[in-house]
This record gives sequence, C-alpha cells and structure tokens, in this order.
Amino acid sequence: MTAKGTAAERAARLLRWYPRGWRDRYGAEFTELLICDIEERPRSAARGFDVARGGLVARLTAAGLAGCPLPALDASAVTPQARYRQASASLGSLGIVLAAFLTVAAALWSELVIYRQASSPPAGVLLATDVISAAMLGLFALAVLAALPVLATLVVRFLAAGRPGRKARASRKALGKPAVILLGCVTFLFIGGRHFGNGWPGTGGHGSFVPAGLAAFEWATSMSVSAYWAHPGSLFALFPRPEVYWMATSPLALAGAVIAAAVLVRRAGLPPRVLELEVKLAAAACAVMVAVFGAAAWWVATSGGSPAGGGLRPPFHAGLIDLACTGVLALALPVAGRASRMARRELLLARSAS
Repeated sequence: MTAKGTAAERAARLLRWYPRGWRDRYGAEFTELLICDIEERPRSAARGFDVARGGLVARLTAAGLAGCPLPALDASAVTPQARYRQASASLGSLGIVLAAFLTVAAALWSELVIYRQASSPPAGVLLATDVISAAMLGLFALAVLAALPVLATLVVRFLAAGRPGRKARASRKALGKPAVILLGCVTFLFIGGRHFGNGWPGTGGHGSFVPAGLAAFEWATSMSVSAYWAHPGSLFALFPRPEVYWMATSPLALAGAVIAAAVLVRRAGLPPRVLELEVKLAAAACAVMVAVFGAAAWWVATSGGSPAGGGLRPPFHAGLIDLACTGVLALALPVAGRASRMARRELLLARSAS
C-alpha cells in the first residue's frame, strides 16, 4: 500500500504537466498507466522527459499554438465546432502576445518621441519615430475593428444568458467572472492612464502625428518598462510614490484585462464569420508588428553615432533596456505568427469538414 501510494503521488505530480482540460478527460486513465510504469520502473529519466514533453505540447495545443483541438485523440472527434474553438484559442493567444508587444513598443516609442524633441536628432530617431507612430495608429485601428464584432457577440451571449434555465445559469457563471475582471482592470487602466498621462513629457509638439491624448495614455501605461527597476534607490528618489505604485500595478492590470478578454472570447464562442474577419485582421496585425520591430531594431543598431551637426552624444541614446525591449519584440513575432497561422489553419479545416 505504501509503495502504491508513493507511485500514485508521483503519478499525480507528473500529471500536473498537462492542462486542466486534458486532466479532467484523460487524467484517470493516464494516472493508472503512470502508476503501473512507476512500479515496474521506479527510476526512469525517459518517462519524466516524455511526460514533460507531452504536457508542454498539450498546453501549447490548449493555447492554440500547436496541433489539433485538445480533446481530439481520434479523427472522428475533430468536429467543425472543435476547430472553431481552437481557432478562438489561437486568436486569444495572439491577443495576449500583441498586448505585451504593444506595451514594450509603446515604451520604445515614448523614448523616441522625447528624444526627437532634441534640437538635432539623428536620422535614425526621425525614421524610427515616424514608422512606429504610423504602425501604432495602424495597430490601434486594427484593434478597434477586431473588438467591435467581438463585443457584439459578447452582448448577444450575455443577453442569452439572462434567460431562465439551467443552461443559461451555467453560461452566466462562465461569462460573469471574466467579465467583471475585465471591467475592473480596464477601469483601473483608464483612470490611471488618464491621471498619470498628465505628466507626459511630450505634451506640446511631441514630434509625432499620433494624437497627444493617445500618446500620453500610451506613455503612462508603458511606464513600467524602465531600467530604474534595476536601481530601486534612484527609482524611489526620482519618482513620487504614487507613480512607482502605478508602475508596479499597471502591468498586472493589463495582464488581467488581456487574459480575462481571452477567456471571454473562448467561452463565448465566436461565430464563423466573425472568426474569418478576426483571422484576416490578425494577419494584418502581424505584418504591422514586423514593421515596428524593424524600425526599433534599426534605431538600436544605428543609435551609437553622434547627432547631426556634431556635439556630444544625446542622453536618450539606445541603452541596454532598449536592446532588451527589442529582444522582447523579436521573441513575440514568431509566437504571434504561429498563433495567426494556427487560427487560419483551423478555420480552413473547419470549412472543409462542414
């Protein structure tokens, strides 16, 4: 009994590599197989590696970044509805990556705009600022176009959930919690962004065709991307305490809003026509992300020179934090591209199966 209990505990720990949806459906059978294998081979590095690899693949599949729909272990179980759900999962993952990408890009863009206010900024700053400004406006427009049909779908789902019945109660429970979290996080970000945006250094001729109000809000919501976190003494000495607290909490609120929105989209289930539109907008967003990364990388690579007309090197040159931000943008691109391709693939497979 002790040996079996120990084997069961080890199997339960290994099972945690897999996401909850997979464990709920296949956990009991897989646990029995693991217990038998552990009793036969008490020590096996290959078993641990195989379970970890399979669990990671299952989590990537649940996130819409790999493979077929999660519950589909046989071809007959891959229904069009499952394909549509998987496409929604891919789009949700793309939204999370895009939010992180935009936060880092906004931080770089804010620095470039402030730098551009110098008397003779180098050509790299001018070009990068113009490209990123246009790209930010493009991403904002794509986000609005993507959000409108999703919001309409959510309104329809909430109205349907308000009807009496057991199914409606379950739908209210599934949609209510993420909706409250999303509303709270968005409210916090809006109030904080408007308040701290009043200190935007670029107010009054900020050297970009992005509207001043939007530019200030972008700057305020990306203040957390700062090298001052590596120097806490300087951080608390140069920034007011409320501003430091905002810098620490705004990323949490942004993450909560994005994750809650992704959960809402997955649970609500987007209609096929809406999914088709979202997939097209996702491909366009990935193309704009490439332009942002290219401009940022070009600026970082060419910012070591002196400004036009000679003189000392300006204080707002590309530093380690800018290099790190550019690296984050580079890492986000393949993930976003993968999510976009997977959403398109699942949508095409759902069409062919229906």
